[in-house]
Amino acid sequence: LKLRLEGPYRPEISAVINLANSWFAAVDVVSDATVGTATGLARDLPKNFPAAKLLLVPVVPLATLGVAALPIVGGILIIGIPFFLPIILIVLTVALGLGAIGTTVYFSTRDGRTSIQHVAEPTYQTFLMTNTGQRIVYDVGPRPSPQALARAVLPTDMMGKLVASLLVDLVGSASYLIPLAGEAFDLTWAPISMILVGALYDDVMPNLK
Repeated sequence: LKLRLEGPYRPEISAVINLANSWFAAVDVVSDATVGTATGLARDLPKNFPAAKLLLVPVVPLATLGVAALPIVGGILIIGIPFFLPIILIVLTVALGLGAIGTTVYFSTRDGRTSIQHVAEPTYQTFLMTNTGQRIVYDVGPRPSPQALARAVLPTDMMGKLVASLLVDLVGSASYLIPLAGEAFDLTWAPISMILVGALYDDVMPNLK
């Protein structure tokens, strides 16, 4: 038997909830208008413009040419990877940014919110059952420290701590791959990694800090 106490939301949590509701409402309005327009075009375009189907004819040779060029492009990239590495990193960063924006927009729609709710709701309810979760969300006392928050979400078993530690080291070492911006990233990641390492090992190695 578990007992969960609830109270008024903290001001910042209430502001985030209100902002999220406004964002979801705006996305729903735009999504309804976009879906209606796209459905209308898909229904009316083939009727009004039968020749539009001919636009699909060049797709097959272009796709064939792209597949045939893949080994050539791959060889050029492998040979010139020291020169192309900054460009590849920039392209990957832009692609990841666009992917993150697209994912955020999708999960803001009705279908996206429904699909993520089944995954996130059990985790959210479990988090609210913890002392740290209640102190973060509800105005029931002093706010938890960043280390207490990290301790609430990090693993406690030995293998989980090992994986988390390797990920912390991997993120810290990845800054060497970013030209010029790596040092600025280190300044941001250093306090974060300190909090994470402290949350992982303060209970078993208090002298680590």
